[in-house]
Amino acid sequence: MIKALLEGFFLGISTGSLCLMTCSPIYLPYIMTSDRKLSKSLLAIGEISIGRFISYLTFGALAGAAGANISGIDRNFYGAIANILLSIYLVLTVIRSDRAEKKCHIPRAAAITRSGLLLGILTGINFCPAFLIALSEAVNLGGAVSGILLFLGFFFGTTLYLIPLAFASLLTQIKKMKYIARILSLIVAAWFIYKGATGLVQHFNQPDPEDIRIVDIFHPTSKLAVISAAENLPYFIALRDSLAYRKQGDIELWLWGKTIPDSILSGQYIFFTDNTIDLDKSYTDRDKLLVQPGYDISSMLSWLQKFTFQISEPLNWEFAPHDH
Repeated sequence: MIKALLEGFFLGISTGSLCLMTCSPIYLPYIMTSDRKLSKSLLAIGEISIGRFISYLTFGALAGAAGANISGIDRNFYGAIANILLSIYLVLTVIRSDRAEKKCHIPRAAAITRSGLLLGILTGINFCPAFLIALSEAVNLGGAVSGILLFLGFFFGTTLYLIPLAFASLLTQIKKMKYIARILSLIVAAWFIYKGATGLVQHFNQPDPEDIRIVDIFHPTSKLAVISAAENLPYFIALRDSLAYRKQGDIELWLWGKTIPDSILSGQYIFFTDNTIDLDKSYTDRDKLLVQPGYDISSMLSWLQKFTFQISEPLNWEFAPHDH
């Protein structure tokens, strides 16, 4: 247990600069939007830290308990929601500080920004690089307690970098600095709204996981067929023989213009086709690799043995000299 705590602490120390780079544009305008003495700024950092503490322990417990299953979480979606909430919080902070300075009524929604607790929670669940490293380590450790201890150490390690931000309150003594800080808050809010909106668009535009399939050319169950124009037949015979050498099972070879059996067209074949052929509509929904005659066969097949295709649409990949 001590090992997990120390590992989290030193991880926080080593990645704290990343936290500072990520969070400073958020925390600094927040601290500087209102008149604060140094003691109150330290209190604000404390409230923010408590919020981060709550988020870190929650995620540490979840990551440790869920183990590798947490990799299935859609980070883009939850990160986008967190970014939008964070931008709303920053806008409300500007409204609150401006109304307070003018001694006007502060809306109840804006009043929640008096405390930095919520800000700490929102930034604590932001999937920044340092957070993702800690999350990965918590997954590797396994167990809710180990995950909590790792994030507890991570919290103390990263908090050391945030304490100096409290001294930014001294800058509010400069005329118009609070005004500048509010403008910066709105700029940061606009950026996070953009990030959040972009993340949501990506989330809702991504293919349904059930529609995604893996195409592995050299998988034992994969069926392969080679289709060649008559003038390029020697090259595609060599391609067929090279495929047969690397993969068990018969590799079909057909001349374009000849009748290709329905059993092949209707079957789950992956076609290596001569790219000089003008394929008809019957191949639109087929997995195919378009090969320019003369393309280095050895390098092409070596590449295909190293990689698989994760796709939701029919495979349509071309091997031609301009791909080098």
